[in-house]
Amino acid sequence: MVNVRLNKRRLRAVVAFLTLIGLGFGGVVGYEATMAQPNQVVRADTASTTLLQLGIPKAVIQTMLDNSLESDGRTPTAAGGTVNTFTVGDVQKLKTLSLATRTKNADGTYTSKANSNVADWLGSLDYTATTGGASPVVTNDVVLGADYLSTGQTAASTILDKGVPKWSGGDQYYTPTPILNVLMAVINSATNATTLDLTGMLSKVPTQSAYSTVHMATMALVQTNKLTNLKTLNLGGNRLGSDQQGAAAIDGSAYYLFRSNTLTSNSVTDLDLSNNDFTTLDGNILSGIGSQISALNLGGNNITSIDYNNGSVFSNASKSDGGSVNLAGSENLNVSGNTAYVIASALNSGGASLTLDDKTANDLATNQLASQSAWPGVSSAGFQSIAPQLSGSTVTTIVS
Repeated sequence: MVNVRLNKRRLRAVVAFLTLIGLGFGGVVGYEATMAQPNQVVRADTASTTLLQLGIPKAVIQTMLDNSLESDGRTPTAAGGTVNTFTVGDVQKLKTLSLATRTKNADGTYTSKANSNVADWLGSLDYTATTGGASPVVTNDVVLGADYLSTGQTAASTILDKGVPKWSGGDQYYTPTPILNVLMAVINSATNATTLDLTGMLSKVPTQSAYSTVHMATMALVQTNKLTNLKTLNLGGNRLGSDQQGAAAIDGSAYYLFRSNTLTSNSVTDLDLSNNDFTTLDGNILSGIGSQISALNLGGNNITSIDYNNGSVFSNASKSDGGSVNLAGSENLNVSGNTAYVIASALNSGGASLTLDDKTANDLATNQLASQSAWPGVSSAGFQSIAPQLSGSTVTTIVS
């Protein structure tokens, strides 16, 4: 097969003919085809293209159908959508796009977990680093690290219509079309979505010895800053922190694109980065989150230090009406210096909306009061919020 460009009338005639004789553009069953062929993404009318025609496996499409939500609150499955008929245009209309398994709770909230079909498929793709010119990873399945893919110089519709260009502004494309990039372009097509749930989608993607930031580089393909209706972004359980072996080990391009693109938004109010193996929060990682943030979930990460620059994000999330910051699971926090300042920012702003482990609460109280530390100045209201967590020995130490 070769890349071809057809005018709209000719393309429709070809599609109609192939459909008539029973060939079509689909034929992808399960994980048998993990790559879209080049002319599978040449479309005069991208919105009418089905995800099956793009090469997305049936099991992954079914996950979207069963766990996403339309504007009326129904799943696409309940609304009559099928693997064979679900189109890019249908994705564009969704209010919730999910690649995770979502369960609705009694209070109307949702609990998300990794979907095995999605995680297994993405984990099976070839992420082996190659000599790809401007991109550190170029395989039949994946192109990662090309700045123009993540910064928006290449729109989702362009990738779905023509393929993945080899350079910005170029007219040559990777062959075959990398299926991971196609999937990410489908995600970026959800321009009406208020919730994007990608929980655990990269949980089975192995760490690459030749390219240590594969998870961040993959997630950097999500153009959150272009999804201006987005309110809830769930990125939990994607091994993002496993790429972070200290700031010096982070691949500059992948990390920059991840935080400046995927973690940059003036609309997202609820950000879930839980269970991602983060050990530190540096001064830049949350710098693109606007003051509208009202919920920040960092639970399940073994965070030991938090840079001073994160103070405003923690404070904004804590002080919002019904807002919250979750640091549960970070029992080894160094509750002094910059980290103490950030925690104090949240305590003084919202108090009870900050979730800490008992050990952290006791360490903080001992450090701030027993040592008579005046900085960062945890208020009396802030201490009252963690008072129920304080042990008898901590109280005795404080009193004495």
